[in-house]
Amino acid sequence: MDCMNEIELKVVEADQFDAIRPIARVGKVVWGFLDLQSGDLIKIRGGRRVTAAIVKSSDSEDQEGNVIRMGWLVRKNAGVAVGGTVVVQKIGEITAEKVALIPLNTEIRVQDPYVISFIKSILVGSPEVDRAINENNFFVATNAFYRASLEGPKYPLTKGDIIVVPAGLTGEVKFKVAYTVPRDFVVMRGHTQLEFTTSKSDMEL
Repeated sequence: MDCMNEIELKVVEADQFDAIRPIARVGKVVWGFLDLQSGDLIKIRGGRRVTAAIVKSSDSEDQEGNVIRMGWLVRKNAGVAVGGTVVVQKIGEITAEKVALIPLNTEIRVQDPYVISFIKSILVGSPEVDRAINENNFFVATNAFYRASLEGPKYPLTKGDIIVVPAGLTGEVKFKVAYTVPRDFVVMRGHTQLEFTTSKSDMEL
């Protein structure tokens, strides 16, 4: 269930550590107003888009201010720049029945079962899937580190969002969310169907 409270916050740059993670950080004033706990999901309404992120506590310098620290990825998905403002609201978790992604890297082998397992392990955080991909060396170097940094088996997804998956030690693979079922802010679970598409018409679903 979504929280009725919402608050307008000024966007400031996040640490580089959060650049490609679906994380936003706020101080204790916002924490209390929205009744947040670490790992909750928040809806972020920017100038051109609405996205969702996992909320974490911010640095001490932000504790009393109405600011939100967002990295490149969350800002892009919210359609807002540093210095802009967003409206933030706490939301509940909705489990996706199905998620379709459009690969933005043409070289990615989306039919490779190891690739599919790895992508799902990032989005679901399933220990079973993690063990399966650890039998292969595809992206494994950064998988455990990245999942641990999210602190929970959830990655908020909504139509039109860009998601970034670490590839090896220095690379990354990008996808665009074509659609989700239901069409909302969703998180994936083990039973969620994940598919890949190259059809732009899927974005119209």
